[in-house]
Amino acid sequence: MCKKIFLNYILAGYPVLWIETHEEYRALLTMIDEVSKAKDHYYIYTWDRVDGIKLKEIKNGVLNTGNLEDDTVPLNDPAIALQWADNQMPDNSVLLLQDFHHYLKDNDDVIIRKIRNIIPKFKATGKVLAILSHTVSIPSDIEKEVTVISFKLPGTDELRLILKGACESAEFEYPKNDESIIEAARGMTFFEAENAFSLSLVEKGEFNVSLINREKASIVKKTGLLEVLEVNDTINDIGGLDILKGWLTNRSKCFSEDARKFGIKPPRGLLLVGVPGTGKSLTAKVTASILNRPLLRLDVGKIFGAYVGESESNVHKCLNIAEAVAPCCLFIDEFEKFFSLKSDSHDTSKHVFSIFLTWLQEKTADVFIVATANNVDEIPSAMLRSGRFDKLFWVDLPNNEQRAEIINIHLSKVNRESKNFDMVKLVEASKNFTGAEIKTWIEEALVYSFNKGNELNTQDLVEVSKVIIPIAQLTADEINKSRQWAIDRGIINASSNIKPVQIETLKKRKISLK
Repeated sequence: MCKKIFLNYILAGYPVLWIETHEEYRALLTMIDEVSKAKDHYYIYTWDRVDGIKLKEIKNGVLNTGNLEDDTVPLNDPAIALQWADNQMPDNSVLLLQDFHHYLKDNDDVIIRKIRNIIPKFKATGKVLAILSHTVSIPSDIEKEVTVISFKLPGTDELRLILKGACESAEFEYPKNDESIIEAARGMTFFEAENAFSLSLVEKGEFNVSLINREKASIVKKTGLLEVLEVNDTINDIGGLDILKGWLTNRSKCFSEDARKFGIKPPRGLLLVGVPGTGKSLTAKVTASILNRPLLRLDVGKIFGAYVGESESNVHKCLNIAEAVAPCCLFIDEFEKFFSLKSDSHDTSKHVFSIFLTWLQEKTADVFIVATANNVDEIPSAMLRSGRFDKLFWVDLPNNEQRAEIINIHLSKVNRESKNFDMVKLVEASKNFTGAEIKTWIEEALVYSFNKGNELNTQDLVEVSKVIIPIAQLTADEINKSRQWAIDRGIINASSNIKPVQIETLKKRKISLK
């Protein structure tokens, strides 16, 4: 049986619905389709500032628009539109209000009062107000009377219908193996998927997964909250962190159907805390590579908005996209910003935290979370409880053996072999360096040797190392405090050697490289 998104609320007499969606047209068609199959007849009307009030119905598969007999209703007056709904709209009718959130966002007292007045009447007459909006901004005066429905992006079955429609329109044979095409289109709206399929046929003469993924990356980036990251790194690009890498490799097998039949629940995610630059973000990319999934990056700093309800709406939007794209990996860098950013309202921060916490605990979509954090003091204890993440890892400074491994990785990336260098001296020269600092060090040394007119060598690398001040020396107290935090909570070290690297005292250096 097809799931009813709107009809049950309408039949149950819910007077005000807030439908959160970017797809007005698809939501309208879905509502009309559901209502047309109901035992009792319902009328569907729409209102916006341009066209005013119109009657909508589907005849022979086509959406028809009808005018009111009384065309004197002012088009751009929302208060009069509500008055019409109260006094003239037939019983058992739905009025879909488009762009109406602008009036409620400004806390228009007249509009809010009118809605409160008509709610009891609507309950008794089978009338429904349905506000269509991409954001949820319900005034506190009526929030208890409004029911929010999040209209999901197209799922597998709908995307398959869109693909069939694209084939019929272009007189193109339906692809025999459509799974990869449907998978690539997850997270798109109806029109976005339709456009991507059509563009693929025009540019490539086929349904090209790479092109569809390209279009999806561009679409997701437009939100300003999420972006699709290219994943070119492999597990061999991570130096050290052997415990973490072993865990990822073992857990990657737990997403299979065999694992489910065996009784294993798919992993939910992991939280990496530790020193900046030690490979936490790289691990997120490698995780997506191991699991062979798209990687979405959430920009926490852009979650909090200026308007009432905008922050909460942003979180819902991000999570809805992630669920629509699933199976995927959701990378949340600097996770602690979720809880440390100062917004205009303390309540807003609490609401955002509550929304994410609830979703993390109850999510059923196959979205694997990789969260990274540097400042452990900002992470609430509720985030560390069992059931939020499958595993928490502490990522510390690399020791001698791990630095040698990282140096070897980055030398190979610039087409150099470690056997041509004195690795003992390089390991000593890079003491207290993070993986990111080792990468920068080798890149700077390349420029230094090039300008000198000679091949990259051990001595040049040692010289360049002297002008790099490791972040560990600048933030030694914070790192030692975070180490103790991890120890006190029994958080596993990502590397098998759990003995902390001793941080040298910061020394003044008077060295310049020409």
